[in-house]
Amino acid sequence: MLRSKPAALKIKTLATGILLAATLLWVIKTRVPEFPQPVPAPFQENRIHEKTIATGLKIDNYASGGKTLSMSIDRLRVVKKKIGFFRLGFLKIARVEDVTLDWYEGIIPGRKQTSGPAEDSENPVNSKHLSDLLNNLKKYLPGNIKGVELTPLKINYFRNQRCILSIHADSAAPGHQGQRIVFKGNVKLLADFEKKLKCEKMTWLIDKKRFVSKSSFVFQDNHHQIKGKGFKTDFALTEIITQKRKKQ
Repeated sequence: MLRSKPAALKIKTLATGILLAATLLWVIKTRVPEFPQPVPAPFQENRIHEKTIATGLKIDNYASGGKTLSMSIDRLRVVKKKIGFFRLGFLKIARVEDVTLDWYEGIIPGRKQTSGPAEDSENPVNSKHLSDLLNNLKKYLPGNIKGVELTPLKINYFRNQRCILSIHADSAAPGHQGQRIVFKGNVKLLADFEKKLKCEKMTWLIDKKRFVSKSSFVFQDNHHQIKGKGFKTDFALTEIITQKRKKQ
């Protein structure tokens, strides 16, 4: 019996210690205020890859004392280039949103201005004017920009203060030194208010004043309609050269 007293004492001491510890935890839990858990913010699209540079811009370009181009921009952003589902942080482009581009064809010094919209196909100054305009746009942008995307875009082409051609597209990308523009998505051309052409993708060869495409298209004027896939046409849509013409 004498040997059992130390064991009993140890058990009693252990039990007392556990009881004290439980009591202490209870006191701490009941007396220390609990801070409310932060409420998660409502879901917002992650736009960390975008940066707005300016809004409500208008950029004009002049040559030989006259206006050649006028660009109205709703918003100018710098974004990471998207390829598939991925955005590449090391490739940044300028996204120019809700763009209207008024293009004025001037008179070449020493050369008589022609009246037909398709006759002056050798005019080399158009692409230079676009290149100058893009250089003016770059003044608003950081130096690491790798390209320009216009989305959506509307172009009004004027000759002698008369709009002879309109182009609409969901997006467009100017090529090297402004020598071409690639249009994508719901591309629509209207020439002389009667000739209409629709396709999904088209390239404007500016110096040659020609449009080329490999996509399906529909052309319509007051006399007939042409459907096909792949075409080449002049600036006034006077002739449609197609690779595959669909039966009407």
